[in-house]
Amino acid sequence: MAYTLSFTEEAKKDIRGLEHIIAKLIYKKITAYASLDNVRSVSKKLVGYDEGDCRFRVGDYRVLYTLKGKVIEVFAVENRKDAYR
Repeated sequence: MAYTLSFTEEAKKDIRGLEHIIAKLIYKKITAYASLDNVRSVSKKLVGYDEGDCRFRVGDYRVLYTLKGKVIEVFAVENRKDAYR
């Protein structure tokens, strides 16, 4: 892997609250993105958040993360309608 994954307790709680099939799809996509050489090529920077905060799009869900060197720290996994509130 080009990047190491880290999940906050809040992100773990978000994933546990999803349907099994959706959670599996999201985790599969996150690990695929983590294996890329440049994860920023498939993500967007979040406006109004701290420096280094970005998001992935996985269907109707958004994976919000902070990039710290070679560590992707996922801090939230939410439906797109709730992700930016």
